Formats: sequence, C-alpha cells, structure tokens
Amino acid sequence: MKATLDYQEALKNAKFIIISTPTNYNEETNYFDTSSIEEIIKKVISMKLDTVMIVKSTIPVGFIENMKKNIILTILYFHQNF
Repeated sequence: MKATLDYQEALKNAKFIIISTPTNYNEETNYFDTSSIEEIIKKVISMKLDTVMIVKSTIPVGFIENMKKNIILTILYFHQNF
C-alpha cells in the first residue's frame, strides 16, 4: 500500500471506489452541499474505469437516482449509515 495525492494514480486499478466526503447542510437553502461527491464522480467517469462507486456521505433523497439519470450511470450506489 502507498499514499498519493494523484487521484488518477489512486483510482486507476480500483474495482470499488468508496466516496466519503463532507456534505455540509446549508440551513438557508435546506440542502446538502454534494459538490465534492459530484466532482469525484466526474473524475472517475473521465478516466473511463471499469469500477463501482459507492457513496457513504450524507446525501439528499433522490441524489443517486438523479446522478444516474443526469450522467447516465449504472455503477453508482448509496450505502446508508444507521
């Protein structure tokens, strides 16, 4: 195992990518800031990897379905914390 700040190096051979980033809640807009998750998803897509992405961050209801619809993804899942 090794550490790197280069996301392409870190993700290039991944079979599964667990996305767990802060999604701060904005009380004024009543919405979670999911921009960090969206950024990672776009980076993974740009690399054309054969991988599965799993989101382990707090997200609004319907976020995964909207991402699948808007970006045409079938390999994106949500793991709910209890």
